[in-house]
Amino acid sequence: MNSVEVSHVSKSFDGQAVVSDLSFDIRAGLLMYGKKTNY
Repeated sequence: MNSVEVSHVSKSFDGQAVVSDLSFDIRAGLLMYGKKTNY
């Protein structure tokens, strides 16, 4: 994709993308933390 398409997509889905990325990062972080601490 060119930069115009990328900026359009990021503007269109910024809110949802940020929320989903955060929730995914939190879940992944908790899983990794649990594995490291043997929970």
